[in-house]
Amino acid sequence: MCSILMTNKKVSDVEKTNFYLQRRGPDKTTVTEIDNWTLIHNLLSITGDFTPQPLSKNNVHLIYNGEIYNIQNETEEYKSDGYYILDAYDRYGDDFFKHLDGEFAIALLDLNNNKLIFGGDLFLTKPLFIGKEDNDICISSYKSSITSLGFNKILRAEPNSFYVVDLKTLKAQKRQTYKWNLDQHIDTYEVWERNFLKAIRKRVTGIKDDFLVPVSSGHDSGGIVCGLKELNITDFMTYSFTANEAPGIIERRVQHVDKKILKDGITPQENIDINNFKHNFVEPFFYGSTPYNKTHEGFEDKGGTGLLYLLKECREKHGVKVQLSGQGADEVMSNIQTYGFNTPNPYVWPDNLLDIFPWGNFYYGANWSYLNKEECIAGSVGIETRYPFLDKEVVQSFINLTSNLKNKNYKAPLHAMLTRCKFPFVSAKRGFDLKIS
Repeated sequence: MCSILMTNKKVSDVEKTNFYLQRRGPDKTTVTEIDNWTLIHNLLSITGDFTPQPLSKNNVHLIYNGEIYNIQNETEEYKSDGYYILDAYDRYGDDFFKHLDGEFAIALLDLNNNKLIFGGDLFLTKPLFIGKEDNDICISSYKSSITSLGFNKILRAEPNSFYVVDLKTLKAQKRQTYKWNLDQHIDTYEVWERNFLKAIRKRVTGIKDDFLVPVSSGHDSGGIVCGLKELNITDFMTYSFTANEAPGIIERRVQHVDKKILKDGITPQENIDINNFKHNFVEPFFYGSTPYNKTHEGFEDKGGTGLLYLLKECREKHGVKVQLSGQGADEVMSNIQTYGFNTPNPYVWPDNLLDIFPWGNFYYGANWSYLNKEECIAGSVGIETRYPFLDKEVVQSFINLTSNLKNKNYKAPLHAMLTRCKFPFVSAKRGFDLKIS
């Protein structure tokens, strides 16, 4: 995880503009002036060589945040996945986004052709905002940095989209990255499980340090730990708050894991301290049906407070730089997802998905809201979050399941995998909770 900012507007106070951004990439901050453009990149080095940005090739300049997984399948050795992105642009032109597999936000400045190209992955797992007024434009990981430059109208980039801007006119063209196949024809859970295990493996390959899985007694974190066990991957950490969880489930889930933290909850003083940290160093965020419709303040979420506490401890005491999150499982697979901020999931999956696709939480609602939470909280302590349930092939194989298989159980393909593996779980939905006492 890193953070990026690209603008043709003068940045007079880099420290102020970069205040929250820098926490996402504490390993190296680079400020580069190219023509009348300012490029700011904050690096969190996780895989590959230590590679500050921007990366430049033939007057094309790239800054990005995230990880590209295609690089794992290449015979050519890349020192950084950024060089893979530049090669993809050479090969495919503006449509290079359609050929990337990963979790990312990208801004690419092509001064030869007077173009700015930017966007993110299919679910915009890495935040990306746009400020534009008159002849000024700014692309950044955080809204606060664009606000600091005096932009008043700030938009969030859309998921499953990328943008091509003509720098002569500043007119932007939005293009769709991927068209989902809504044919419900797969009559076995095996394809989904195989893709889910691949999604986990690619997200932990090449990590230099330990990675973390926060574990509850619910389906999603259990599915990740179960998947890691199936892949014989054991070198990772788990962290759990056990007080409000189903008795015994977490302990059985992590009994094979050497590096685990089991904690009842936090004390009132710890709660005060972590909330002070939150208000001082976490980019403000909120929840709502869309990025322009606030229904809840993010800082009021007790679950977010617990997540911040455990991530901060794991970063400072154990050097963790990556966590695997269960985000997206509810929003994509659950038929009882009712807390979507006025955008509930379908109670029954229909025979024709065209009737409901994309349902409210697929891109927005709870999905964008909780992705926002994960990114702002983990970003404040320099931890990258990766989302195996939002992998393109995992989501596509769920969509392609027959409606009968989708409706068979709560989060049916995940239920099937946990059952097959005899991995402990509770059949009812359980959310992350935090005891303060």
